[in-house]
Parts: sequence; structure tokens; C-alpha cells
Amino acid sequence: MQHRVSNNLARIAGLMKLQRRAVTYESAGLALEDSVSRIDLVAWIMRNLPDPSGQTVDMARFLADTGRDIVECSGAAGRVSLEVEADPLLVGPDVSVPLGLIATELVANTLEHGFPGDSAGRIGVTLGARPDEGKALLQIRDSGQGLPEGFDIEKARSLGLSIARQFAKQLGGTLVMERRPEGGTEARLEFDY
Repeated sequence: MQHRVSNNLARIAGLMKLQRRAVTYESAGLALEDSVSRIDLVAWIMRNLPDPSGQTVDMARFLADTGRDIVECSGAAGRVSLEVEADPLLVGPDVSVPLGLIATELVANTLEHGFPGDSAGRIGVTLGARPDEGKALLQIRDSGQGLPEGFDIEKARSLGLSIARQFAKQLGGTLVMERRPEGGTEARLEFDY
């Protein structure tokens, strides 16, 4: 079943890629590209649900593998390092899909806005679980240029951050982003699993 869903999502993404070629407005093209990236991510998660009975994803492995892929695909490999320290956290698709989308959005956002041009630095991703409480904490910190003065995630006009906030609510959590005193940005999501 997971492979059928994944294949169907790949078909949808393929159709959107074809449509992108016909779009002449840059903003519409970027919106299509963002949508294709998100669909590809959900398809990847569906392909990697290893246990048909439990349908669980190891989010520690997911964060390490996907984070590395995002850095490489962005062209930042070699100038931006990514370090992932994650507790093993096995979750089903009801958590893995929204959490995966939030994490990839935040890492991609960090690469785009925190390290523009040829700037270099470090991104640290941590995931800590508190099994007795059924809660976990995802943190993404960077040494980049930091958030603009007066940034408020609730007022951010970014589609990606709007989607991330909605998925955070779906997970029973809240997404917070703030400037780090030593420079850069920190994003935190405490969520139920």
C-alpha cells in the first residue's frame, strides 16, 4: 500500500513538473517547485515505512539522511556543515509526515536565508524524546545571519513557515523561532508522539 501511495504521489509531482515548464510567472513557478518538493518528501516517507504492520519511521535516521540530502541538493555542501544528534524515535505516518515536513522546511529555510550566497557555517539538528511523557523536542540551530529584527513567526508571510506552523498544531505543539544571542537562529518544536 505504501508503494502505491508513493507511486501515485510521484505521478502527481511529475505532472506538476511538466506544468512548471509552461508557467511564465516566476512566483507561480516557485510555488509549483515548492509543492513538488513537499510531495516528493511525502512520497519518500511513504516509501520508507519499513514495517507494514506498525508502519513506523525512525526519525533519527530520517533527519540524518534527509538533512544531508537537502544540504547537498542546495549546493551548500562543503561550506555549510550539518550535525544531527537524535534519539531513536519510531513514529507512525501521522507523526512522521508532518514532522518530516516541518524539519525539512526549517533546514531548507536556514540554508536559503541563514547562509545566502557563499556564506559558510553550521546547522545543528537535535531530537530528544521523553518516552514517559509522550513528548519530544526538535531543535534546529544555525550560525547564520539570524532572523530579521522584529521577526514574528505568527506574522511570517512564508508559505513554508505557515505550513510548518499548521503541522506543529497538528502534532499538539508550537513552533518557535528566535535569534540566538551568539548569532544565528534557533527553531524549537515540542510535540506529542
